[in-house]
Amino acid sequence: MREALSVCVDEDVASDQLDPCVHLPAEARLVVARYQSANKRLERDQREAHSATDRAIETLVGELSLSVRDAGDVLGLSHQRVHQLVGARPR
Repeated sequence: MREALSVCVDEDVASDQLDPCVHLPAEARLVVARYQSANKRLERDQREAHSATDRAIETLVGELSLSVRDAGDVLGLSHQRVHQLVGARPR
């Protein structure tokens, strides 16, 4: 794009900031807005899931003294993953 523009104008455009502007039809804008909304919900839900996982591991391994293997079985995680998460918890 810069190369084509430099042929058309007498100025050096190599260092210019080019901000493309995309015009979408209304239906496409709606689909993109739905995607963005769903993606924000997904990010929020993932943060909540991570917090819930941390709390569950803290309860099972820390408070109830279950093994990482047993905690993994209860949570549907591998014992290796539980071990990683236990090691990542702040003390």
